[in-house]
Amino acid sequence: HAFFGVDVTSITPDNAKIHNEDPNAYRLPEVHGALVLRVVPGSPADVSGVRRNDIIVEVNNAPIRNSDDADFNLDQCRPGKASCVKVARGESGKIITLETFPKDLYAMIEEKKRMQPSVVVIKP
Repeated sequence: HAFFGVDVTSITPDNAKIHNEDPNAYRLPEVHGALVLRVVPGSPADVSGVRRNDIIVEVNNAPIRNSDDADFNLDQCRPGKASCVKVARGESGKIITLETFPKDLYAMIEEKKRMQPSVVVIKP
C-alpha cells in the first residue's frame, strides 16, 4: 500500500458554502472532494506541495467525491510510481504529480525517529 501523507475529511459544495459565510474563514472552493486537514511533514504530499485546506478532487483520473474515495484511490497508488492528484485550491485548481512510498517504510522510519532523537530526512 502507498503512503501519501494527508489526513482528510469529506466536503460538499453546501459545507463549503456554509464555511465561506464566515468572513474570517479561509475561503474553500465549493466542490465535492476530500478536504486536507493535515499534511505530514516530509511526506510525499508535503514534498510535492499539497497544502492544508486543499481539496482533493481527482486521483489518477478517478473523481473524488468524499474522504472514502480519496482514501481508497490514494491507497491504490503504486509505491515508487508517479501518481497524479488534482486539488482545488482557493479559486483555482492544481495538478500535483508525486511518488508515494510504502506505508510500512513510513512506519519503520517513524519508529526509528522515536528511538533516536536525530533528524531523519526522507526523499521519495
